[in-house]
Amino acid sequence: MYNVSKDLLGNKFKRIALILGWNFLSVLAVITIDYLKIIFNPSYKTILLIALSAGFYLWSVVSLIKFSRQVLNNNKYRLIPLSDKKLFFSDFLTSLVAYITYCLVSGGMLLVSLYYYMGKTSFLRVIIDGNTQAELLLKDLAIFFLGTVLILVGSTLIHLTMGCLESIFPFKNQKAFKIMFNCFMVAITAGISYLSLIEMSAVSMYRFIKVPTNLFTNLCLVEGFIVIAIVLIDLYLLENLSETTRS
Repeated sequence: MYNVSKDLLGNKFKRIALILGWNFLSVLAVITIDYLKIIFNPSYKTILLIALSAGFYLWSVVSLIKFSRQVLNNNKYRLIPLSDKKLFFSDFLTSLVAYITYCLVSGGMLLVSLYYYMGKTSFLRVIIDGNTQAELLLKDLAIFFLGTVLILVGSTLIHLTMGCLESIFPFKNQKAFKIMFNCFMVAITAGISYLSLIEMSAVSMYRFIKVPTNLFTNLCLVEGFIVIAIVLIDLYLLENLSETTRS
């Protein structure tokens, strides 16, 4: 299992490194445009940087999802004497490690670029002081982490469900099948990320107005229950799909 996880992590880091490279080049392009004074409205610089960061974030998550789909279909890993459960969790955990690495590096690039444009005073007041209350920061990270886990296990559920449907009703146009899957993934990733931001805003609002609420606890319990349920369904479908393939 260690060798499989090492191989998976290496391949995922290659994808993440490519996306981070393009992310860095895009930030450099914005800085260059600003330096050459060819941008039309300077007030859009911060919005543009945040939009680029969000776009590359979606790309990174969808890229990891697509690679996971290839892992579950790849004979290279199927021929290894490794159970479906171990392969599933190895793929899932390596995706989380790659995702966290991406978030740390891309988040650092975004903060540095915002500091460059906003200046020290505005950056410290708006970005740092408004988001460094330890309790609130930990809650935000927990909500976003659970949202990401939900995206990863949910995407596997969709992939396995579509695989089961394909075994019953074979798709003649595989290209259309892949496009449909990718569209699903982009929509789900964007949707769950947006809902996570709304949840973070709601928790923050109740925290600042000092209204006692169990919102955060309830959110974590509900999302945690959904994740566990989806993982169990994933494992069941994966086992059934493997038996169908072997037979």
